Amino acid sequence: MIQIGKMNNLTVIELEDRGAWLAAGEEYGELLLPKRQLPDGVAEGDEVAVFLYLDADCEPVITTDKPFAMVGQLAGLKVVNANKIGAFLDWGMKKDLFVPTREQNKPMQVGHVYLVYLMLDNEGRMVGTSRIERFLSQELPPFKVGDQVTALPGEHTPLGIKVVVNDRYAGMLFKNEVFGRVMTGRPQTAWVKQVRAMASWT
Repeated sequence: MIQIGKMNNLTVIELEDRGAWLAAGEEYGELLLPKRQLPDGVAEGDEVAVFLYLDADCEPVITTDKPFAMVGQLAGLKVVNANKIGAFLDWGMKKDLFVPTREQNKPMQVGHVYLVYLMLDNEGRMVGTSRIERFLSQELPPFKVGDQVTALPGEHTPLGIKVVVNDRYAGMLFKNEVFGRVMTGRPQTAWVKQVRAMASWT
């Protein structure tokens, strides 16, 4: 099954001067991978791992470039431009990732790094959101006090730093328990001190 916003293994069906035509299923047909992105020695019938996304006109595009994160993943990304309609973040691709104003937990500022969740908009295009709470589990975390976990730092608050624990649960690194520099989106090893249900991540 072909998936937008993720890596797909597509079969080369024809080689030409411009590049290679890859089979992308009934929905997308045949897509051209530019010659400069072709793996050395590729031949018809070979599979090539490509990232598939829709451009601004909702046309499918494939590339061997890999973004910093894909659909359904969290990442700390830097804002490179912002205006009234939204912000544009560097996610390792030629075209910046768009975060609409309505999907910003707080107005994003150029040069700052924010923890964002990557998703598809109503048209199937890649967008980001810093309103990530709705994508986290509402269940009581299955951890015990003292368990080692991975904490993905997000917003800094008066209490401390909001984190996503093991890519699934909302958590908090309290200010008096943070040692050293903690960077947004940079995974940290942490240990569970308290487990509780979190009705609101504010």
